[in-house]
Amino acid sequence: MPLEILTLTNAGASAQILPEFGLNCFSWRPVVNGATFDALWAVPEFASGEGKPSHSGIPILFPFPGRIRDSAYEFGGKRYTLTASGMNSGNAIHGFVMNRPWEVVDQNASRVVARFHASKVEPKILEEWPADFELTAEYAPNTR
Repeated sequence: MPLEILTLTNAGASAQILPEFGLNCFSWRPVVNGATFDALWAVPEFASGEGKPSHSGIPILFPFPGRIRDSAYEFGGKRYTLTASGMNSGNAIHGFVMNRPWEVVDQNASRVVARFHASKVEPKILEEWPADFELTAEYAPNTR
């Protein structure tokens, strides 16, 4: 099933977002001096959900944007083991939300607001992280 692409427009500027693939804004075409141009790069197949979400557009990297060495850490006296990822390094990389679906909670032609709630999207995350979390993000093409 193809992923739904949300296209936002405002005063000639446009943005394309994939809520089901990390709420990644993979295309942004602002208007500068009366002309639009591509301000973001994405692999050509990104819109179909192919490719690494950390290599295209604006990936949301939460709750850790880098690497967790050896995919394990300790918090509050408890050891947590994360799913290793990233170039067979044995490290966890870039968090939990960049390739998972987000729930769109408000949308119009020029704005989208979406939410990611860990325990609702994938309860297994709570085995790897010490607390449930909920993020809300908004995209709206800027016309300034």
